[in-house]
Amino acid sequence: MDDGVLIGEVPSIEEVEWVTLGKEMRKDTLKTLNEDAKGLATLGSSLLLVYTGALTLFKLPENASYLGLGIMAIPIVLWLVCIFFASSINFSELSRIYVNDPNDVKDFIEKRIKEKYDKLIWSRRLFILSIAASAIILFLGGTSFQEEDPAPQTVQFLVSDNSSPDFKNASISVNESTGKTDPVKLIAVSDEAYKVKVAQGTVVEFNKDMAKAIIYN
Repeated sequence: MDDGVLIGEVPSIEEVEWVTLGKEMRKDTLKTLNEDAKGLATLGSSLLLVYTGALTLFKLPENASYLGLGIMAIPIVLWLVCIFFASSINFSELSRIYVNDPNDVKDFIEKRIKEKYDKLIWSRRLFILSIAASAIILFLGGTSFQEEDPAPQTVQFLVSDNSSPDFKNASISVNESTGKTDPVKLIAVSDEAYKVKVAQGTVVEFNKDMAKAIIYN
């Protein structure tokens, strides 16, 4: 210190280069934040379409409860808020700034950088939450969205006299006066056979030739 003048060390060439690089990075910060935000908004919009498309593909049940629909809508809300935050980073803002005042310019730019950075952080957090929520709901709800097999239909068979003993041997009761079997549950039908479930719970399969007709109750 000499007469109030601070005498420091002369910076090295490497130190000057690092300071110059830092200034260039700082100058490009706003542009970088805007580009990151655009990419995040575009990706978020694409994944939102994928999620809604998956819900459509799964064919949501008509009797879904309001709670179930609300849960399935959570990722959609998260995606929309994420996209909003990312898009708002590029919104223009009218501000009064004195371009000839270095301190005013510095304060304005620092404020804008902080605002954009905070929004980008929140957008990234919502992006991650949206992916997690979408994956969980699609994974856990995927099987329940699938169409369930219809309940077995109750039927009776009209049998010929010579087939009546065969039905009885298969534990299917036949009313001799009407020639009809007792009601059974029709499980499956193939080109050659019927598969039914009798009252005792036994599953029986027999050739179609044994029945003259099938009566749907």
